[in-house]
Amino acid sequence: MALHDIIFLKENGDWFKAYNIRYDEKFKEPDKLDDYQKPLLGTYLEAKEKFSK
Repeated sequence: MALHDIIFLKENGDWFKAYNIRYDEKFKEPDKLDDYQKPLLGTYLEAKEKFSK
């Protein structure tokens, strides 16, 4: 699983859960994301909101 896979995993709660276990810490410090990774932050936060309910 790669960081950019959020694009494909954002619609499935089980898949997002596995992704979040792996990458949650990385998104907690968005300033440390590489420039090409920063656009993924919004997608990640939307999925996290959706599946945190």
